[in-house]
Amino acid sequence: MVVAWASFLQTAAHGGHRALLVALTTVWGLRLAGYLFWRWRKNGPDSRYVFMLKRVDNPAMFMLTRVFVLQAILLLFVSLPF
Repeated sequence: MVVAWASFLQTAAHGGHRALLVALTTVWGLRLAGYLFWRWRKNGPDSRYVFMLKRVDNPAMFMLTRVFVLQAILLLFVSLPF
């Protein structure tokens, strides 16, 4: 959602497609965030991450390198069309 809004604000193009893309991305992002928050409040932390973090020596470094960096790389490729 942040990438979509940043692209929207930085481009000078006009037209409905640009607004539609950022609107659909915003709706999707808010829906996903709401669902993940609801699931976390109902069930607690995701058991897959809890299991992975119990098996490593440095959980913070593991999350940084295996989760956040991977997601950042995927975000780069997914957001290239914007």
